[in-house]
Amino acid sequence: MEPQRKEGGRLYVPQQLSEIQDFLICTMAAAPYFNEVTFYGYHRSIDNQFASIELGLAAVADKVGEERYRTVLADADEAKSLFLADPDDTNGKTAEGCDKLMAIYDILEEVRGERYHAGILDFEGLLTGD
Repeated sequence: MEPQRKEGGRLYVPQQLSEIQDFLICTMAAAPYFNEVTFYGYHRSIDNQFASIELGLAAVADKVGEERYRTVLADADEAKSLFLADPDDTNGKTAEGCDKLMAIYDILEEVRGERYHAGILDFEGLLTGD
């Protein structure tokens, strides 16, 4: 999936496990509205936000492994559906969507821990778990 261009800006795609985790936290903070203009110059929308998550997860699929990758993609799809079902944050579905994003966060944290304890260096040659 090619990063989209939205209204003159480039869609941000997190490339490392920790970057995706940070992005998930920002997504939870913006849920379910996603209506501001980002630093990258595109209008945040639920479609843009989840495209960034999916592209980021695809970038780390080899680190995550096939089974966990399928799980995090399913959790992301479910979170998006829950946010869409609660556009005004009034029926509790937004909180459930945030729980799904935290489940993704936790899986990525588990992967980072495994990589750290295995001594796998990150893209900068540091032992961070990324």
